[in-house]
Amino acid sequence: MTAPTNAGAGAPKSTRRELAHRIAELTGEGMCAREIALALGMSRQRVMKIAAQYGVRLQPRGGSRRISGQFSGRDFAVLQALAAQAGCSPGAMLVRVARITLEEGQAVAARKLGRDALPRRRYTRRG
Repeated sequence: MTAPTNAGAGAPKSTRRELAHRIAELTGEGMCAREIALALGMSRQRVMKIAAQYGVRLQPRGGSRRISGQFSGRDFAVLQALAAQAGCSPGAMLVRVARITLEEGQAVAARKLGRDALPRRRYTRRG
């Protein structure tokens, strides 16, 4: 009986480079090393090794996604005040607010948000 071979050991450099490019794309989508490994059908250690070899920065923790948005000055002031009261950053406070809003599921969150959960209609000039 022969020992299992490591498919990556004899793979040409172009294949590893393509894998590194794919790993970078999946990291950009917010996937962690474990999720990338499952998506590409390889071990987490191999994903980490290829990422290190080609300088791909992996997500710091799994299951989290980075998003951004614009705030009015008034809304940001409220967020900063809440964060100062809790002793955390405005970003951490925003995560807490979102978690409270989303914890009961999509239908409840849509009901709580009311009109803000509906798509915006584009302005069209009459006449």
